[in-house]
Amino acid sequence: MSVIGIAAAGVLSLSAISPAAAASCPLQKTGDGTVYPVVCPNGKVNDKAQPKLAKVLPELMALGKTATLSQVKKAVCASFTEYDVNNPLIEGALYFQTTKYGWSKKYANWFNDAIVMGSGKKVC
Repeated sequence: MSVIGIAAAGVLSLSAISPAAAASCPLQKTGDGTVYPVVCPNGKVNDKAQPKLAKVLPELMALGKTATLSQVKKAVCASFTEYDVNNPLIEGALYFQTTKYGWSKKYANWFNDAIVMGSGKKVC
């Protein structure tokens, strides 16, 4: 189950987490380049994850608190076009940014709905 899927299932609550200051917890990296956890057990974003995510998803990670869904979609599509990224990496970045900036859950849910249908690339 994806990070966003876990949150949607109620194990983690995106809506219950207000914009969070950074924290630090051990960062793991999978063989496909995905890093986790992007949010530490205390509910704050993992400051160790941000540089890794920004390196491979610069447009998405450059968005701030006032980002619109349209801007998020454009950044995700740019990531698929310009970089070698995968769905879990984008999910992690969306979860990180949603937690950090208090973005609406619809930003992450939009992408999660697309990957349930097969591939995040279909949204572009």
